[in-house]
Amino acid sequence: MLVLLTSFTFLCLAAAAPSPLAPRWSSCETEPLSGPPNVSTPLDTIYGLGAYAPYISQHSSYCRNVPDGFVIDQVSIVSRHGARSPTASALKSIQSSLAKLANVTITNETLAFAQSYSLDGFTADALTDYGRYELYLSGATHAKIYQDLAHDIFARASGEQRVIESSQYFLQGFLGEDFVIKNTSDLPEPQVIISETTGLNNTLIVSNCPADENYTPNLETTAQTNWLSVNCKRGAWKTRLTIQVYTPPIISRLESQASGANLTGTDVLNFMSLCGFDAINQGTTYAESEWCSLFEADEWAQNGYYFDVEKWWGHSYGDPYVKAEYAGFVNELIARLNDSAPLLGGAINTTLDTDPSTFPLNRTFYADFTQ
Repeated sequence: MLVLLTSFTFLCLAAAAPSPLAPRWSSCETEPLSGPPNVSTPLDTIYGLGAYAPYISQHSSYCRNVPDGFVIDQVSIVSRHGARSPTASALKSIQSSLAKLANVTITNETLAFAQSYSLDGFTADALTDYGRYELYLSGATHAKIYQDLAHDIFARASGEQRVIESSQYFLQGFLGEDFVIKNTSDLPEPQVIISETTGLNNTLIVSNCPADENYTPNLETTAQTNWLSVNCKRGAWKTRLTIQVYTPPIISRLESQASGANLTGTDVLNFMSLCGFDAINQGTTYAESEWCSLFEADEWAQNGYYFDVEKWWGHSYGDPYVKAEYAGFVNELIARLNDSAPLLGGAINTTLDTDPSTFPLNRTFYADFTQ
């Protein structure tokens, strides 16, 4: 995706000296590690892209500094891949939407660019140069912050090409190399690549729970079509079609500027997604995109919520199988923190996790890369 690059860092703290009952900080750093993209596009618009937003370091309400009397002796991070082009099916859908604007009369100059807009620069499913640079910066930043532990990194990647490549550019930055776009064969490689072949256990993909994949109704798909709320007293679902809530006013406005286009809610979603996809497909710097200015602030907020409900019901607390999906990785994390063999079961690949060469303990830095 142009993807919301999510990176979680888990730290193992050990007492360096007799410590107080409650941790204390002599200083408290909470500022973001980096600023948002340097563009005139409003930040709320970028946030409204949902899953198609770039990685943005956030202000934290927690101290980044280590509490007095403690040291960090292990770091374990899990990161999504970097920004990517649309998937093959999404590109096909976007092309169909653009075709509706090709031969109509445009009466508003702000929309005129869309008639000649080309998707030729996109490679379906692949990382963009901006996505490669995102991961490079992530690797360089982590190596700088945890420089005393960076000598002993162990990296794993799930077997999708963009995930593997993301791990490689992270390692390029982590190992102190200059950022250079290369053939993947010339980049540093993770020690383990876990196959995504159906039927093989893999803790770094979300499609690792057959019960969840076959669950009916598919809450993830339903939620992305609907705004859902629970009637606690009756235990029933109240449904309002999202696409009917916030896209009709947009359709009316765009069709008043492109008479005869016969747009649908799907077309609106495709045009809004191009705000993000276009911005990350113009080199290693996040760029301005004319698609972003076609929509209002409240429309971007509604678009962001559209993605929120999908993630909630598909991969978070709304998913009844979410604990099963992530239990394997959590057990691996616990094993690393305790320097002990992982509790086997769930999505854990027993062949890999019982072999010290593919699941080592006593390392100071672990990096896992996922979808």
